[in-house]
Amino acid sequence: MQRLLLSLAAALTLMTSTALAADQPKPTSADVSYGPYKMDKLDFWEAKGEGPRPLLVYIHGGGWIGGDKARLPGNIKTFLDKGISYAAVNYRLTGEAPLPAPVHDAARAIQFLRHKAKEWNINKNKIALTGGSAGACTSMWLLCH
Repeated sequence: MQRLLLSLAAALTLMTSTALAADQPKPTSADVSYGPYKMDKLDFWEAKGEGPRPLLVYIHGGGWIGGDKARLPGNIKTFLDKGISYAAVNYRLTGEAPLPAPVHDAARAIQFLRHKAKEWNINKNKIALTGGSAGACTSMWLLCH
C-alpha cells in the first residue's frame, strides 16, 4: 500500500510538472549543447530590457538518478516579466556517470552561460542558481566552489 501511495504521489508530481511545463513560454534557445555528453543540454529564455539581464539557472532534482530540465517549477514568465532571463539545465545522471560528474556538468553549464553572456545579453555578475533535491545540492556545491 505504501509503495502504491508513493507511486501515485510521484505520478501526480510528474503530471503537475508536465502541466506546468506545457504552460511555459517557449525557450529562446532550446536543447543547446554545453558539453561533450548527450545529456549536456540546456534551455534558455532571454528576458527583454536595457543592458545585460540577470539570470536564474534551474538545475533539476531527482537524486542525480532521474529528472529532466523539462520539469520546471513555477512560472518562467514571472521572471521574464521582471527582466530576469532563465535557463534550465540537464546533466549526466549517476547511472551513466557517478558523482561528481553531474555537478561537474552543471559547473560546465554555468561556464557556458557566462561564455554566452554577450550574445545572450546576460549579466555574468548577476547569476543565481535554484533547484530542488539534487538540483539544490548541486546549486550549493557550485556556490561554494
